[in-house]
Formats: sequence, C-alpha cells, structure tokens
Amino acid sequence: MEGVRFFAETKIALYDHGLDGLPLTAVLVITDGKQRMKNLAQAVNAARQPILFSTLDVVRTQGLLAPVFNRSGEYEPVRLI
Repeated sequence: MEGVRFFAETKIALYDHGLDGLPLTAVLVITDGKQRMKNLAQAVNAARQPILFSTLDVVRTQGLLAPVFNRSGEYEPVRLI
C-alpha cells in the first residue's frame, strides 16, 4: 500500500494537471477502510479537482450509484450522478 504523502504529492498532482486527451471532472478514491479514507482526505485538501472518497465495503454493499461518496471535508454522502 502506498503512503499518504506519495498519494498526495504524485497522484493528486497528476490529476490536478489532467490527463492528455481526457478531461477530468472529479477523482474517485475507494479505500480499504475508513481510517485510510480519512487520512487521504486530509492530505489532499488543496487539490483543484473535486475528490470523492468511499470505502470498498460501502461500495460493495450499496453499489456505485448509491450515495456512497464523501467530498473531502464533508460528511454528507453524494451520488456520482
């Protein structure tokens, strides 16, 4: 598993710049647990792209289309669409 610092400094920096030919409107992060989700959310507060967080168990039980994603710093789950 990668470290929080590596995630914030490399991956989020890449997503902030976008991918060639693929505009990003948000980044989805699905973690293996709540504590990891909280740690990552705290580390990426300054990201330009909206970042939505969830855990694997919540996505498995409720599905991707349910309100299972949290925005960084917010507690009310949102839907993708």
